[in-house]
Amino acid sequence: MKKILSAILLGILLTVTAAGCGSQQIVLSGDRMVSANVERMTVPKNAGINREEASAYQESSSVSESSEKEHSEEENSEKETSKEEPSEKESSEEESSHETGEPVGTEWFDDAVFVGDSLVTGLRSYAENGCLGDADFLAKDCMGFHTAMRSVDDEYGIHPVYNGELVMVDDTIQLIGKKKVFILLGTNDICCYGAEETVDGMVEFTGKILEKTPDAQIYLMSATPLIADAEREDYLNNENIAAYNEMAKQVCAEKGYVFLDVAGALDDGNGNLALEYCGDIPSGGFHFNDEGNAAWVEYLKSSVGGVQDSEQ
Repeated sequence: MKKILSAILLGILLTVTAAGCGSQQIVLSGDRMVSANVERMTVPKNAGINREEASAYQESSSVSESSEKEHSEEENSEKETSKEEPSEKESSEEESSHETGEPVGTEWFDDAVFVGDSLVTGLRSYAENGCLGDADFLAKDCMGFHTAMRSVDDEYGIHPVYNGELVMVDDTIQLIGKKKVFILLGTNDICCYGAEETVDGMVEFTGKILEKTPDAQIYLMSATPLIADAEREDYLNNENIAAYNEMAKQVCAEKGYVFLDVAGALDDGNGNLALEYCGDIPSGGFHFNDEGNAAWVEYLKSSVGGVQDSEQ
């Protein structure tokens, strides 16, 4: 009878406890009844795990999940940043002003004529080695845009010699018939007039060439700087040279001329002519030696190669 009553009481107790626990679980172990809270967690499949081990696993699991989440967020953030911000190398390449391509061969310059001052007379002497093919040269020491536009009879005019005679540049380019016209003038104009009037002279001078040879392509080479310690009493200084080059570059973009940054190819990184390229230290500080002329020629070959690549 006692056994029957015990069984009935145990059944009632189990029913009442199960109904009232909610989040509790009844665990029977032998003749004992144990109540334990059910943890809201994922417990590993481990038959021997106890409450303390389960709690420790939950904490470690939470930390691990949090770390993984933070790591994942950091990776996503890094990926988004890398998409939005270019690398230093990419930025440097985008900011570069020297658009170069596969260097052209010397024969590419067979259809070219070089116009300029004493810098170009120096290039003419250097190019006797054949580095510029069969290019023609219309160059004269001290020539500028303004003096070259005066008549050959003007005492203030400065003109190149072609076939033993003083000639007007625009007439002679038409006579020669070559279509690639490379011009490096401006140094002697900046001396007397400053940057703005030099640009005005450049616009007028190139306009006269195109009136006579409308299918010519103008390659305007930038004025080149002086060495850092050069001192002069006129308007010729690196600040005015840089100002002229900036304005000339804008004009070239508007008129469809090709602007060639020879200055940037020969400077020391600070806007001065690199000492290793200067051939008249300390008397002038702006003419080139053979190393300077070689660097100039190599820049021209790569630059016109870049123009060809962009046109194709």
